[in-house]
Order: sequence, then structure tokens, then C-alpha cells
Amino acid sequence: TSHRAFKGQVSLWAEFLLGLGVGTGLRALPLPKMPLKRAYELTSFGFAKELGLSDSAVGDWKRDVGTFSKHSLILAYSTNYKFVNPLWYLPGQSDHLRFSEDCREIYAGLIIDWLADAGEALLRSELRHEHFSSDQYSWPTPVGAFIRSSAWVPADDPSSEGPIRRFYCPADVWISDAANDRFPFYLRQVAVSIGKIIDRRQPHAINKLRKFGRLRVLNDPETAIEQARFLASQYAAGTVRPHYEPQLTNLYNATWKIITDKHTTDPHATGKATNDMPILVRRRSDLAVAIPGK
Repeated sequence: TSHRAFKGQVSLWAEFLLGLGVGTGLRALPLPKMPLKRAYELTSFGFAKELGLSDSAVGDWKRDVGTFSKHSLILAYSTNYKFVNPLWYLPGQSDHLRFSEDCREIYAGLIIDWLADAGEALLRSELRHEHFSSDQYSWPTPVGAFIRSSAWVPADDPSSEGPIRRFYCPADVWISDAANDRFPFYLRQVAVSIGKIIDRRQPHAINKLRKFGRLRVLNDPETAIEQARFLASQYAAGTVRPHYEPQLTNLYNATWKIITDKHTTDPHATGKATNDMPILVRRRSDLAVAIPGK
């Protein structure tokens, strides 16, 4: 605003930017329309570089499809397929790993603000056979895969030297269900600025993060087994100080109560824990972590 054309007035500067088409926040952009592709080009993701995506963005997309839509990768080798809907991406998603920590935190906030208002069509597309409409599969768009499978959410792990900032996939971050419920401070904490944005954009932000990013909410019966694993992993990583072990133990026992109650109601509803799931155990007066079979 120091330029003489704006006379030091922010409003004139803002009007100038609007005239250039500059908006606020992030806006998803469509990728070039893709012609018919052979099945092997799709399952190998050889086509993705033609869309202008970076290696990291392609990696996120491939990993997400391989994890959550694995059945869609079993296609006849030379059959032609096409995406019915446009494929979308977010500016910056290909480059966010090169940002500074402060910039990555700001970018995460912009993502959540965008996601709160985003339609499902921006996050999912349909891959369909050239001739047979019944032969189709749901695929995430590149931005949908990024939201779910990229480590973009800033969170702090407690340590004796103070909080350690890392970036995680939403499924590795836990928050409280209500803004007035305090999340246990001895566990991994979502960055304060991000928590404020989630609270400000309630209920849309948390609903979209849970649905499309698999963000975890504490004491949700649907993810109680994952919560038990998270609590044991936090202790194994040394984030929980001895002073807070009784509180962790109480929360861990309550988590298994949620699991057993749900299993009693429906034995098939609780899912199955992985073989390498850590378990908190008491050895005399000491708390320890054990992995069954090891």
C-alpha cells in the first residue's frame, strides 16, 4: 500500500487485487481432461505425470487408491477406461513439503477453511469402462487423496524438552468432540491455530475432516481399537511423562470398556486389531508396552 497509486489506503489495494481476480483462501483447480487410458496406464499411475502432478502428489494418490480402493486396481490389462468427472487438485499440494514449518501450518489452515465448504465432487470421481457403464469404480481425486493420505496436519508431541512439531495424516491426529472438552495435554496435540480454525468452522470442518480425512475423535466407538493403539503408541514413544501415567491408564481402560461394550452388542462391529498392535500392560508397579507374539 506504500505505492503512490494507493495513497496508503488498504481498501484501494484490496480493490486492485480483486480487480486482478485475486480471491481469498484456496480454490481447487481442475486438471486437464484426460482421454481414454488403458487399464495398465491407470493401475501403474503412468498417466498421472501427464496431468502435471509432482512425484509427491502422484505418490499420495497412488498410496491412497492402493489403501482405500484396492479393488479398483484389478482391471483387464488392455481395457480402456475414463474418468467421468473432472479431477481436482489444490494449489500448493505438490509443493507443501518444501514449505517452512510456519508456512505449512498456515497452508493447513487454508486447507481446512476450503474443505469446510468443499463439495464431494471435488474429492471423488468415477472411473468408468469405455463402453460398459456398470463397470465403474470410485476413485479419489488428487485433492481427495491428498486430504486423506498426505501428512499435512501440524501437531505437537509432548517431550521432556518441550513440544515437538511434526506433520501427520489426519488419521494420526486426535481431537475432542466438543470445543469445551479439553483434550488430554499429555498426548499429541493438534496445532493451536488449527484447532481454532476447526472450532470456528464447526460443524462443517470437523465433519468433512472425519469423513474425507479420517480425522480421529476421542472416545468415538467406531475407532476405539485405533484409539487403544494410539494411546499405547504414545506411551511407547515416550511422550507421556510418569506423572501422567495414572491418567493415561484410566483413559486406556475406558477405551477398552468402549471396545468390549460394542463387541457385546455386535461381535462383528469392532473390527480386528492388527497383529503388531501395541498393548499397555502392568508389570508389577510399572507400566509397559507389549506386542502379542513378540
